[in-house]
Formats: sequence, structure tokens, C-alpha cells
Amino acid sequence: MVPENRPDTHEFDERLVDAIREAPMPVVNTQYLVRASDRPHAEVVERLDRLVEEGVVDHLEVEGRGHLWWLALPYERDA
Repeated sequence: MVPENRPDTHEFDERLVDAIREAPMPVVNTQYLVRASDRPHAEVVERLDRLVEEGVVDHLEVEGRGHLWWLALPYERDA
């Protein structure tokens, strides 16, 4: 579960977290999440950045290649 402090975006956040949790690999790239959520790239990145700030998701920028995203440990096991 993700923090419920933003009810207007909570459902979208849940979809992103579920997409990462259910992915075939524990780390996914931004394009994978854009396809999984069927939302514009900029919107997905904005939500992911906020999830990073909230400690739900961690990420790594691969210079010149994009971002990789995974669930933070406390959320990894929260099914």
C-alpha cells in the first residue's frame, strides 16, 4: 500500500506500485511503467518522483539511458 495523503492520485500510485511489484524483474524502466499505466511519460515520471520522496520507490538514473525503478524495501513485501 502507498500513503493515502493524496486521494486524487492514490489510485494511480497504486497502479504504479502494483506494476513494479508484478513485473517479471524486480527493477523496471520508465517506459515499462508508461506502458503498464497507459499514462503520458511526464505524468508517470512526476508520480514516480513523488513516490521516491515518500519512500515508496527507489530509483537510479542511468546516464544517457533513462531511469530504473524498484520498490523500497518496506513496500517490497507489502502485498
